[in-house]
Amino acid sequence: MQYAHNENKPVIGEGCWIAPSADLIGSVTLKEGSSVWFHATLRADVGSIEIGKQTNIQDNAVL
Repeated sequence: MQYAHNENKPVIGEGCWIAPSADLIGSVTLKEGSSVWFHATLRADVGSIEIGKQTNIQDNAVL
């Protein structure tokens, strides 16, 4: 699921895949072709997170 935080919302590049149980919060950017797998959490409520092209974030990861 994707959540905005303080008006910052996730930006998803072309061809990305996000598992239904993954959470992206705030200023998260996924570049083209990246994926976020099951139960992973990317929480960018203070700083920002940028995931590069063709990168995968594996199951249960917390960033």
